This record gives sequence, C-alpha cells and structure tokens, in this order.
Amino acid sequence: MIGLQPTDTTKDKPAYSYKDSKVSSDEHPKPNVTPSTASTIKAVSLSKTFYTYDGKVKNPTIKVYNTEGKQISSKYYTVKKSSGRKNVGKYKYTITFKNGYKGKKIVYFTINPKSAKLTSLKRGLNGFTAKWGKVATQASGYQIRYSMKSSMAASKVVTVKNYKTTSKKITHLKKNKKYYVQIRTYKTVSKVKYYSGWSGKKTVVTK
Repeated sequence: MIGLQPTDTTKDKPAYSYKDSKVSSDEHPKPNVTPSTASTIKAVSLSKTFYTYDGKVKNPTIKVYNTEGKQISSKYYTVKKSSGRKNVGKYKYTITFKNGYKGKKIVYFTINPKSAKLTSLKRGLNGFTAKWGKVATQASGYQIRYSMKSSMAASKVVTVKNYKTTSKKITHLKKNKKYYVQIRTYKTVSKVKYYSGWSGKKTVVTK
C-alpha cells in the first residue's frame, strides 16, 4: 500500500483522472462505443477516491470517456482490485484494456480513520487538559493541535501514540490566553500514517 502525507481530509476529493491515453473503463455497460484510431481516451476516473473507515468494503465505480465525450463500455476492459478495501489504507484498481483497446491504467483510493471528538478542555496554569472519545477500531493514536488564532495559523501539534489514551495535559503556554484546540486520529499502516480530518474547534483560556 502507498501512504499519504499528513493532510486535513474531511471531505471527499476529486477523483483521479488520466488524460490522453489510448484506453478506457467503466464499471457499468454504456452505449456501444467501438474503438477507432481517431478516438482516444480523454479521462479515466473513480467515482470516489477518499473514504472514512466504517467497516464496509469499498467499491468505487470506474468511468472512462473518449475525446468525443462518450463513456466506454466495460466490455472493453477488465478490472483487478486490491484485496480487502475495508481497513484504513490505500488501494488500487488495475484496468487492463481489450477488444481493440490496448494498455493498462491504475487508479487509487484511500480509506482514512474515523475522526476523534473533543469532549472537554479544562483550563490549567499556563496550559489546559484535553479529553476526547476513544476511537477503538483502525486507529493508532491521535494528534492535538492548538493555536491562539481561530484560523489555526501557527498552530502546534502534539502526538498521542496510544489509541486507548483519552486525555492529554498541554503545558508551557501563555498565561491568561485563549487557545483554539482540535484533534484528529491517525493510523499507521506499513510505516505510513493515514489521518482523519480535524475535529471541530473548542476554546479554552489558560490561567
């Protein structure tokens, strides 16, 4: 599996596409479009490329369009899917073309862990204690970030390496200052970390 760099991904992102290749794909048969030397493939895409873990196998559909904007029937290709496609990680579809079309294309999708939710922030001397609900499945740990700006600019990040931990004391902050706080979950797969989106912001004023 191929990993992702840490990013804030709470929403689905645009599907991958491959332009100006010589082949195409679609999960469901479409109008009878036959291959020709004048017709090339404009785009190959998945219906969805980012998911949040929910314990269910993911099967995004494939669509392929030629330069005339016509969708190619699935009779012109076969699809080999990565096994599993349920747990956190990155998965691929290998599309092999046939019946007049030649070549292969690979498209990917990712399953990210569930997001944690902050339950409370308790102010303390030059700091605060954050508490959250445990993410019990497909999680390795958490990251907490805090900033004095609501935009979370110049934020600092603290990593909690045990998913069973549900509280963290943050110290060495400025006295009597308001801080914005968020949390997210991460899961390590083959030495690569996959991240949930950041939770909603909560605020706390230090003593």
